[in-house]
Amino acid sequence: MDKSQKVITIDEVDERIKEHIRDVLATAIAKSLARTVIKEVCGEDTDT
Repeated sequence: MDKSQKVITIDEVDERIKEHIRDVLATAIAKSLARTVIKEVCGEDTDT
């Protein structure tokens, strides 16, 4: 094995996946909230 390669445990992989899912969900929720606020404040549909 090349010294630049790192061995990681299943737990580390699991944690990285969970972090990624949290980031994706947080982004989706933030975008949805922003669309709702814009729609309420400006009366504009942002889905297009």
